[in-house]
Amino acid sequence: MYTQCPECQTRFRVTATQLSAANGEVCCGTCETEFNALDSLTDEVPDIKSDNNHRGEVPDIKSDNNHRGEVPDFNSDDHHRGEFIEPEPDDELESPEGPAREPKRLPPWLGAKLEPDLSEEIPAPAPSRESTIAAVVLAIVLVVQLLHYNRDSLAAHPQYGGIVRGFYTSLGLALYPEWRLSSFEVRGTEAVARGGPTPALNILAKVLVVSAQPVGMPLIRIVLRDRWSDPVASGIFRPVEYVRNNANLPNTLQPGTTLPIDISVADPGAEARGYVVDVCLPRRTTGLQCQLAKDPFR
Repeated sequence: MYTQCPECQTRFRVTATQLSAANGEVCCGTCETEFNALDSLTDEVPDIKSDNNHRGEVPDIKSDNNHRGEVPDFNSDDHHRGEFIEPEPDDELESPEGPAREPKRLPPWLGAKLEPDLSEEIPAPAPSRESTIAAVVLAIVLVVQLLHYNRDSLAAHPQYGGIVRGFYTSLGLALYPEWRLSSFEVRGTEAVARGGPTPALNILAKVLVVSAQPVGMPLIRIVLRDRWSDPVASGIFRPVEYVRNNANLPNTLQPGTTLPIDISVADPGAEARGYVVDVCLPRRTTGLQCQLAKDPFR
């Protein structure tokens, strides 16, 4: 089959495979004009119009010795003109008149790149029961690990903290709820010397819960200082040590609660001239964190 460029009249030999590659859309290799090869498709080499209105006949390209011959060059005659197919390098055959040439094949196609049809994708196989159970178990394990990693912050949550603290208490595991130190405020401190066979110093104070959420019972740190404000002695006291009536200590303190502090220490003598009451909370990473002391263990 043959087709012809409508712009420069160059003729090309085409095949059905080439035509179906891009629905007939081609590009002329001579003038680079884009056209549809189906519009001028024919089984014979198209006729060529010359300047003096003569029409040239394309002779039989087969020679007597069964070799393929070359289409004659119509430009050699004065009364014919036209453009013919150039030879292909791999299809040259010998003929009595010289090497035969095949008509030039169609230049590169212009058709858009074909994409796979995704409209009828094969559905993925449904997961098996075993894989579904394994995925559920893995998800549960990941959730449990995430909750355990954040157990201290969850233990201080105003809504879920009680559940978390009760669960870890039933397992016998220690918790360090991340209560805020800013939730406490020390007020009305006082030191009273007590005589007797064993002289002692009673330190009294009040700790007010100023947060909007319930908080746990804090630790109290007492530091005795000399006249140069250097520490003479220090100690950290738990709730059962600084609350007089400690039979029914609450797990948490509600907002606005005033916690009375009453701590008795051995009389340090004349060397101690002052004291400091500091509020502290236990921490998992640092051990202890206080409002005033940067290093409470010194």
